Order: sequence, then C-alpha cells, then structure tokens
Amino acid sequence: MPHYSKHPYLKLNHRTWCFRYRIPQGVRHAFAGKHEYIRSLKTTDLAEAERRKQFHLDLIVNKIKAVREGNDDNLINAAMYWRRLFKEAEGGDEIQSEYQNEALEEAIDTYIDGGMSALLAHAGANPNQHEVIASMPQGKLVLDYMNIVSGSKVPTTAYLDDWYSAYDAEEKTKDMAKSEVLRFAQEFPSVGEITKKAVTQWIDRRRQKGASVSTIRRGITHLRQYWRYLQQLEEVPEEYDPFAGHRFRKKNGGQVEVLPYDPKEIVRLLKAAEEKKDQQLTDLIRIAIYSGMRIEEICALKIVDVTTDRMNIREAKTKSGIREVPFHSNLKDTFKRLRKASKDGYLISGLKPDKYEKRHDAVGKRFGRLKTGLGFKSRQHTFHSIRHTVVTQLEQAGVEVSLIQRIVGHSTGTLALDTYSGGASFKQKKDAIQKISYPGIKD
Repeated sequence: MPHYSKHPYLKLNHRTWCFRYRIPQGVRHAFAGKHEYIRSLKTTDLAEAERRKQFHLDLIVNKIKAVREGNDDNLINAAMYWRRLFKEAEGGDEIQSEYQNEALEEAIDTYIDGGMSALLAHAGANPNQHEVIASMPQGKLVLDYMNIVSGSKVPTTAYLDDWYSAYDAEEKTKDMAKSEVLRFAQEFPSVGEITKKAVTQWIDRRRQKGASVSTIRRGITHLRQYWRYLQQLEEVPEEYDPFAGHRFRKKNGGQVEVLPYDPKEIVRLLKAAEEKKDQQLTDLIRIAIYSGMRIEEICALKIVDVTTDRMNIREAKTKSGIREVPFHSNLKDTFKRLRKASKDGYLISGLKPDKYEKRHDAVGKRFGRLKTGLGFKSRQHTFHSIRHTVVTQLEQAGVEVSLIQRIVGHSTGTLALDTYSGGASFKQKKDAIQKISYPGIKD
C-alpha cells in the first residue's frame, strides 16, 4: 500500500487512514496546545480516504483562519464556529452528524485533561456518554459547548456582531442598539430564556430602577430588531415575538416635560458663559436665544450657509426642518466676528466632532454643567428649553402659530399649509424674530 507521505494530509495507521495536519505555532492555544490535528477517516480504502480528508481539511483551514482573526478566543466563539457550519451544512443529516462529532471531539480535547483517552478511561462500562462527560472535571464546559453547537442553548449575543454590521442605521443608533442587547444579555444569556413573561418582568425591574418609559421603549425597539434578525437566521421561532405587545403606564405622568427658561434666566445663562470666558458656548447660547434653532443645527452651520441676513439650514431629519432663519438685529456683529474668525469653515469654529461626526456633543455637555452650576438641576431644563423660550416669546408677542412653526422648523400639522402653501415670506419671519428680547442683552 502506498506510503502516506505521497498523499498530502493522509497517514496510514494500522491499515486505517487518518487525516493529519500540522498546526501553526501561533494558533496552537486554540487546539489545546497540540502540534498536530489528527482524525481517523475510518476507512482502509485510499480513494475513500482522499474524499473524506477534504471535509477535515476545510474544517481545520477555516478554524485556523477564525483563530487568527480573533473569532475563536472563547467557548462561545469556538462553539458558534461549529454552529454556523452545522446550520449551513449541505448533504443532510449525515454531514451534520459528522460536524457534530467533530465538534464534540474538539470540545473534549480542549476542555478535558487527557482528551478522549481520559474520557474513555473514566467511562469504564458506563455507555451513557452524557453522564460520563458531566461527571468529569470541566465536563460542564463540554456540555455547554455542545448545547451551543446543536442550537439547544444559543447565546443571546451570538449573532450580535453580524447584526451590527448588517444594521442599516446611523452609527450612533447602531451603538445604542448594541449596548441595549449587551445589557439585556446580562440577564438573559441564552435566547431560550427570553419569553414574554420574562420581558415583562425585566420591564418592571427597569421601571423600579428609575428608567423612563421612553428609554425602555427605545430599548425594546432595538431588541425587537435583533430578535427579527435571529428569526431570519431561524435561531428563534418565526411566529413568536416576546418583545411585542407590552403596555405599561408612564410613571408620574410620563415623560419629563421640558420647560422654557424665563427671559431673566436666559440672561443669567449668557452672562455665566461670558464670565467663564467660554466663547464657543457664549456664541451658541446667543444664536439660540434669538433663533430658536436646535443645538445640532447651530453647530452644523457653515460659513457658506450664512448670508448677510439669514441662516440656511440645508439638512434636517424632516422636510420642515429645512428652512431659512432670519438674523435678529442683535446677532449682526456676532455673525460678522464669527465669519472672520472661522478657521475650519464652520460658523462656530473649533468644535471637535465626536466619533459620530457630531459637533455639538462636547459643547452641549459644557452647557449642562453651566446650567447645573446655576441651580437648574432638573431634567426639565435643558438646552432645548431655550427653543421653548423662543416659541413662548413669539406666541406672547402675538405671532401666528403657523409662522412660529415655520421659523423653528416644525410641521404645521395642517395638510393645506404643509402641502399647498408656499410658506411665510422672509419679511414676515424677520419681523417676527425681531419681537424676541431679553432684559439688558445687546450684541
């Protein structure tokens, strides 16, 4: 019979062919420190051995690739490698059975000292493999491993990275969603534990810890998206959604109501920013109190968006948000100075974007510290409260509600106005803006 060296990856052992592969040194930790991967091909026929070796060669090459890419550094990742192969296997029960047997051998070699030889010695006359494994030190790890491979105990986070990559949303939304799944998985480590009753109890616990209704609802939205992904992968029942249909009352009347600052409080905020010599924050507050613009809108303004008499908001989440906002006369000199001083093309220059390329995050936090230092500790007072202040001033000055909505970028809520009206004239908006005033503030 031919010598095994003439046949790559094959070795003849007592007339039975074996698959043999030398494991690269850098990945041996994932193979219990072994130098070689050896599996019996259970045949004396060379042609059949050549056919069967390809199965093992594909497995070992892909396994090494996974280890080098950092996807096989713990029990869950290692087991999920086999789980994916098991689910994607073509060839029916026979191939799936081979995968399962290979996974079991690997788990035994990895987690039980002495590997299969030790297991057989420990078994004695006991034919129940499950009992034998469970009775051995580290046997639970082998059983946990195989529960994942078979799908009887799929980890909640098993497909989280895949879902994150496929999730079509802004980076910040994706990060929030991933964090929500990770938080949820701390209480429900496997998908089999996730039932409607369990989710209801989880909601109750979060409410007791002070989470708002809006926070919980947002979290459930993310969790449902992930659950649907698991349904597509056929890891959870297609007809069952434990996150659907939950209703709960809003504690203490519901979401926190944002309150406006009164004009004197606006003056305090502006002067405090000036005293801190925080020019960026001072300019941000000044523009906001005379325009009602959102913090992200102001921070995103570029020099090219600002003309001699108006600010052009070119991007917004809604059609109503795209608009022209007239200058208040008290901003004329401020805009002149900012245009001249800009070094990066933005009206408020020098704001560093966060990892989501948003320029308002850091300065928004500075505003938070500023208002808290002045005694505005309630969540009812935020930067957005300035927007409420502007709306309140315009309303009290007798400006029509539809005109106020055009200025601040809200839908009028009226089909005729939103669809058929050409909108308020620039002069109408300019005249309305000039009605905003604060005691003792000048440009």
